[in-house]
Amino acid sequence: AILVIHGIGQQSPFETLDSFVRGVLASLQEDGRGAQVDAVHRLVKQDDWVTNCVSLRLNGNAQTAIDCYEYYWAHLTQREVQSGDVFNWLIETGKAARKYYDEDTDLVNTYEGHAGGPFGKSPVSGGKNRFDRYWYLKQLGTGFYFARPLLLLLGVISNIRPMGSVIRGLLNAVSRVAQPVLVNFVGDIVVYTAADMKSKHFEVRQRILDGAVKNIRWLLELPSQEPSEPSEPSEETAKEYGSVIVAGHSLGSVIGYDALNRINNLMKTDEGFAESAPRLKGFVTFGSPLDKVAYFFRARVEDTLYIRKQILAQLIAFKAKDLNPNWKPLHKLAADTRSPLGHVRWINFWGPRDPISGPLDFYDLKVGDNRKLALGGAWGAGAHGNYWESGPGMYQAILNELVCGAPPSGARKPR
Repeated sequence: AILVIHGIGQQSPFETLDSFVRGVLASLQEDGRGAQVDAVHRLVKQDDWVTNCVSLRLNGNAQTAIDCYEYYWAHLTQREVQSGDVFNWLIETGKAARKYYDEDTDLVNTYEGHAGGPFGKSPVSGGKNRFDRYWYLKQLGTGFYFARPLLLLLGVISNIRPMGSVIRGLLNAVSRVAQPVLVNFVGDIVVYTAADMKSKHFEVRQRILDGAVKNIRWLLELPSQEPSEPSEPSEETAKEYGSVIVAGHSLGSVIGYDALNRINNLMKTDEGFAESAPRLKGFVTFGSPLDKVAYFFRARVEDTLYIRKQILAQLIAFKAKDLNPNWKPLHKLAADTRSPLGHVRWINFWGPRDPISGPLDFYDLKVGDNRKLALGGAWGAGAHGNYWESGPGMYQAILNELVCGAPPSGARKPR
């Protein structure tokens, strides 16, 4: 089973499932794994609900099928934020980015030295690298900070005739273009990064995360079929999966990571649930901002609060590296450091033309599992949305390394 989680934007139900299944189908047909690949739409009972599955069957064999599901969450963020919420979030995020970057010199030297951003390694200004891999996040707040008084000034000028009518027209035109982008795209990030329980968006974030955990846990805990049952499962029931893979694009990769981290913690306290851990074989991220989220939105605690700081570090520990490697607490807090999902293979795909993505340095991936893709589309949003059509490389890596194993001998090689 493969569970795909979509990213930000005005996503429609089954849009993500459609894109992913088409990519997998093309790769299966390309490498000649079977004489025929059938795609079957199944309605599967999930607790008190019915979920949709596209089952890819090689030579009609349902017992070795690849069942693809999607986790759709876009409806949960609708009408949750206004453009003012997004504007304030951008200002505060950028201001914090500059502050944290200048304070965490050891972290900067460790992770910034080997790879620049879209402009490469830039000149040093004032003893600090002002433009680097995370340059746009760090400078974002400054730009919006100055944009606020500029808009206020334009508002005053707009009341002066005759120039005022022209200014008002321009402001209205900009607002009509910018507001949908801010609310429909950036708004999803505003809602999901509200990890503070006191935030007005926290409840929505929890609903998104709870849904992801529920879907993954359901796939992991499906019971085995009784021997008396027919070899062909009915269209109303699901079978036990020998392997489960979670795949997330963009913000969906953050949701997937948080869900797996929560499942990792749940398995530490539930031996019955932990028995299903070996079924979770892989985690695939593409266009992922996880490094940026970990850096800019993690809870920051003063060193003097060393008990709380260690508790928070233990709660978010699934394949996460220590971002305070040189910190020595006054008292070391003994904790359960087991990782039931430590065996999970994590492959991350990123593109140099996609500023949202990048190699995930803050997480424990195997050497070579940060895979660079040559994405089509313009630099920025164009490239960020182009992973689905990136060609066979991503899909064949998922199939060969996480799902099916290497193609059979004599199979055609990908172009």
